[in-house]
Amino acid sequence: MRAPVLLVFLMLSGWHLAIAEPMTDFGPAVAPAEDPSVLVAEAPEGTQSAEATPADPADGAKEDDYLVTATVDSYYAYALSNPAGTALAGRAVDNVAGTFQIPMVQLDVQKPGDHDFGFGAKIQAGIPFDNNIATFLHYMGEPDRSTRFVQELYLRYRAGHTKEVDIDLGKFNTCLGFEVNEARDNYNYSRSFSYAYGVPAFHFGVRAAYPWSDEFTTLVTLGNGWDRITNGGFVNGPHCLGISNTWTKDEWTAIANWMGSAEPTGFRNTIDGSLIWDSDDGDINLAANLVYGWDPNGGAPATWLGTAGYARYNWDDDSVAVRGEVFQDPQGFRTGTANNTVFGITGTYEHRFGHSLTARAEWRTDFSNQAFFPRNGVAGAGNVQNTFTVGLITYLN
Repeated sequence: MRAPVLLVFLMLSGWHLAIAEPMTDFGPAVAPAEDPSVLVAEAPEGTQSAEATPADPADGAKEDDYLVTATVDSYYAYALSNPAGTALAGRAVDNVAGTFQIPMVQLDVQKPGDHDFGFGAKIQAGIPFDNNIATFLHYMGEPDRSTRFVQELYLRYRAGHTKEVDIDLGKFNTCLGFEVNEARDNYNYSRSFSYAYGVPAFHFGVRAAYPWSDEFTTLVTLGNGWDRITNGGFVNGPHCLGISNTWTKDEWTAIANWMGSAEPTGFRNTIDGSLIWDSDDGDINLAANLVYGWDPNGGAPATWLGTAGYARYNWDDDSVAVRGEVFQDPQGFRTGTANNTVFGITGTYEHRFGHSLTARAEWRTDFSNQAFFPRNGVAGAGNVQNTFTVGLITYLN
């Protein structure tokens, strides 16, 4: 009982400290599948922008400062067709309904460095911990849990004088995908099907970002594959190469990613792209994302395709966001159900209380052409999944 009591205490403490100065933006500009203080492109405020150019420290902090953020994420979900509490299908983090959950308690410490060494560390846990991204819900097969409490841990060297080049060595979040691990940095509270099934969660290896200009940056990742700390003994040497290109101009940001990875099933390829537009005043955010992957699957080739469109309107301390998405998995390679096509429509209302507390209310309806969703406590018995979720996120920095 001590761990749940401690986490609830932390959460309540965060709520108490949350009423502070008014929030001046609509949430940090963040990278697809990455943290805002790591490798992010310059982008209009309030967007999810590309992982690429080394970002300036937040809130005017000096390069030598330590940037520390503590986050507690909690939610309660009610599933209309599944009141018995069976795990919700297609949900990467909020996959438990009918009980109060704390999927993420996180401490994020960053030292950017200035032509010197720095580091990044994200330590996190959750209740139940199986809801947490650190337990590799994207993983297929038996995951490597040796660093499950560590979302990121890397050493950084910032090189160059005319152009700042960041080189990271260690464990870090993937460059693929539009949505990120922290709910507060996404337009919606729940994650998309593409986040859950389409892309990996993390890599272990080395990455380097080179800014060709103020508008164009390339990020190269070399590591040990999808969600792996080690190679698993089936391939010698690093066997994952990722290339991410980001272009930012005025209100527009375009991201193009490719990753090739030698996996147990064969050499896997993934293509991912996002197009983002933000109005000058930050009131409107629009985005589209596409991910396509194919895998030899041990001689039975498999493909998957995910598309999603996003729209958000911000005013004062409030926002309304809508997401529509489709995920196709013909061979059942990612979802585990053959000939599966899932559709999702999500609407999210957000209110920001002061500087450090955000509340979200979300309605989500998911459809499938197969009996993919649970119904009345029976997994894989229904074609529709309706949920209503209330989330509270407190963050101190």
